Amino acid sequence: MEPTREAATCLLELRDVSRSFGGVEVLTPIDLKIARGEFVSIVGPSGCGKSTLMNIVAGLVEPTSGRVMLEGRDITGRSGHVGYMFQKDLLIPWRTVLGNITFGAALKGRVSKGQLVEAAEMARHYGLSAFLDNYPHTLSGGMRQRVALMRTLALGRPIMLLDEPFGALDAQTRVQLQQWLLAVWAEMQGTILFITHDIEEAVFLSDRVLVMSRRPAAIAAEIRVDLERPRGVVVTTSEEFIAYKRQAMEILYSHRGLYEEVTDPAFATLGPAS
Repeated sequence: MEPTREAATCLLELRDVSRSFGGVEVLTPIDLKIARGEFVSIVGPSGCGKSTLMNIVAGLVEPTSGRVMLEGRDITGRSGHVGYMFQKDLLIPWRTVLGNITFGAALKGRVSKGQLVEAAEMARHYGLSAFLDNYPHTLSGGMRQRVALMRTLALGRPIMLLDEPFGALDAQTRVQLQQWLLAVWAEMQGTILFITHDIEEAVFLSDRVLVMSRRPAAIAAEIRVDLERPRGVVVTTSEEFIAYKRQAMEILYSHRGLYEEVTDPAFATLGPAS
């Protein structure tokens, strides 16, 4: 059974969230709701404040104004309530695959036998049972990212924040990991907030794509992606997919205020996004 959207209740809500650093406004007041079971991606110009927004949700950065609500509770400025995975896998080099998956539990104290069994079962289920005793330096980039994601899953948080987790991978591995992530998300009925610079990746993965403007950043547009799930790679060649991708590109490259000028001549003739 795939995650539902329409009937889902609001899981995460940002209320009038803004952030300034040293008097420089990075995020204008942002309102955002994410439903339980949704996959929402954020795209925008480099340096616009996407990661700052994610850090605010994670409680690592205090907003200048506004509140972050999770399941109706105010978690503003409080960490530990969400799962957070960065672009770099940040695996602990002296811990095995099993040790890295259970690292979150280890930070809270001793890892129980039950937690070790659950972690081993998760690794088996997601195709890494043969590597439980391996150390990170022996793993491929794709395998390391899977371990990092399993470590995030093992925390059991209601929402996962993924900040460009596949950005450093080669194209083929990236596609494989995208499909794997969608399978994990559907199976676990999870909720994901995902940052990427890749518009095609955002459309392929998401229920909604949020396009952010340049600094001071705001959510310039929301694109609802009504493509049937489960999605295979072949959907990226469909007319519907290409239309969503073009819509996002028009907004990102041609919308007034997102970029001071269009630097790619391929988009110089695009009209304003609807």
